[in-house]
Amino acid sequence: IFESLLTSGWVCCGVGAHVGDYTVEMAMLVGPQGKVFAYETVPHYFNLLKNTVSANQLTNVVTRLAAVGAKRGKLRVPYALLTGNLVNHGRILKGRSRSKEEVEMAEIPLIRLDDDLEWLDAIKVDCEGYEVEVLKGMEKLFSKNPNLLLFLEIHERQIQEVGSSLKELACLLMQKFLLHVHQISYKHCICSSKTLSLEAFPRIS
Repeated sequence: IFESLLTSGWVCCGVGAHVGDYTVEMAMLVGPQGKVFAYETVPHYFNLLKNTVSANQLTNVVTRLAAVGAKRGKLRVPYALLTGNLVNHGRILKGRSRSKEEVEMAEIPLIRLDDDLEWLDAIKVDCEGYEVEVLKGMEKLFSKNPNLLLFLEIHERQIQEVGSSLKELACLLMQKFLLHVHQISYKHCICSSKTLSLEAFPRIS
């Protein structure tokens, strides 16, 4: 559904690119005149992401090992993430351990999209509860392109775990950025400045 709305030549972004499944699709849809920026926080997945891009011979993709948020700095993550050796895959742990042993930590860059990108047409965000932080760091991008298309995967419990709420997310989307929210599955939505009809979603209509 999201992919059917993308256009050749667009600049797209994936926050939480994982191993590159959406990255490949977006890169093929926007074509050589377009661009895709893929951000992944987990080093193990980032290496697989780079392999995916290389295997598909995509020259319009920029991959970055970084966390995306509301400010610049460093994010401390458990060393277990370097190998992907975690029970809860895709979760960014805060270093707490159930045993008495301290969790060894590593640092990765923390960036704001407003600092990293000049323009954006569409973005896919799947960041395990940090959606509010990502949105707070892209106010300029929304102001430059009010038609920016946003595809969100939302985990309410994980949003609460990092200190945010669905209410805060909804206020950002609908009051600050004046977006319409279109729910397309149990935990996915597409946000647009336009009221999209069913005809915009050919796989549904």
